[in-house]
Amino acid sequence: MRCARCNFENIPDQARCIKCGSILQGEEERVDVYPPRMPRWKKPVRRLFRWGRQQKVVGEEGVQLRVPGRMKIMSGDCFLGLLLSIVPGLAHLAGGRFREIRWYLLIWFVLLVTGVFCYGSGFSFYLLALAIGLHAWIAVHHKLIKELAGIGVKLFVTAVLVMVLILVYRAIPRLVFGLRGGYTSLTVPYHNISRGDYLLARRRSVLQGSIRRGSLVLTRLSGIIYGDGRRMPGRGEAMVVEIVGLPGEYVETKDNSFIVDEQQLDTKRYPVPIWLRGRRISVGIPQGCYFISTEYSIRGRGASDEVVRRACLVQAADIEAVAFMNWWPLSRRGFIRSD
Repeated sequence: MRCARCNFENIPDQARCIKCGSILQGEEERVDVYPPRMPRWKKPVRRLFRWGRQQKVVGEEGVQLRVPGRMKIMSGDCFLGLLLSIVPGLAHLAGGRFREIRWYLLIWFVLLVTGVFCYGSGFSFYLLALAIGLHAWIAVHHKLIKELAGIGVKLFVTAVLVMVLILVYRAIPRLVFGLRGGYTSLTVPYHNISRGDYLLARRRSVLQGSIRRGSLVLTRLSGIIYGDGRRMPGRGEAMVVEIVGLPGEYVETKDNSFIVDEQQLDTKRYPVPIWLRGRRISVGIPQGCYFISTEYSIRGRGASDEVVRRACLVQAADIEAVAFMNWWPLSRRGFIRSD
């Protein structure tokens, strides 16, 4: 067999050339020209991530310097990103990365609007909690915060951000719109209001001195009055009550109706609460106070005149706002009648 390299004639059946040592003949090997295939269960997941990268929902990480997390959280850009993230998506918009969170921002907006629309129901609190959580996640998803080293630092920053957002969400209706809100324990047919309804109130109405007889006002009352006249310690939850008597007037009850300065009031507009029905009371209202109507739970021997005075007389300074709209339930939503 002749060698192809040096053209030397070798002995038949020789594996290598005697002169140059080149291989004269090799063994045949089967080569697999088909690449390995992806398992079928991985294809939908791979396709989803590929779509996410195309839509900028899943970010693509680049090569970055290794900087300690404590230095990143102390950087000015990090604080600026957190500050801008008070408005969801603003930090991403300023950084040209808005497409990454546009779907999350849409979900946040739907949760927020639905929660506000259903506010006063138990379901609304879950919606608003999800909206706040998603708002915090959008802020943490910002590039600078996302790169913080260590899960502990990320959880700490997220927890602090959630607490700050809760304060912001609670402060905006009060500071920007001057709104308050509270439940009522009364049923007033004249205003189409029933026990457990959630009413909206405005602080501006109190400042303008528009408190009149029949006004529904927001104030803080203790939930239980004991038979010996003792009240629960501390201030209770803000409740919407009805103004029955004005400063300087004299309020009585007779035949389950209120009598103010010897004039009987309409029971549909000024219903006597359950805990005062079937008994006679007479209370003079001092200056700077109002006589209110609301439901109380009584413990002990019953409601004495002193208990009634402590429960039904409130200082003008304790009135936080005047209700103007029944917000929940939806079937009774509407503005409160005002004469």
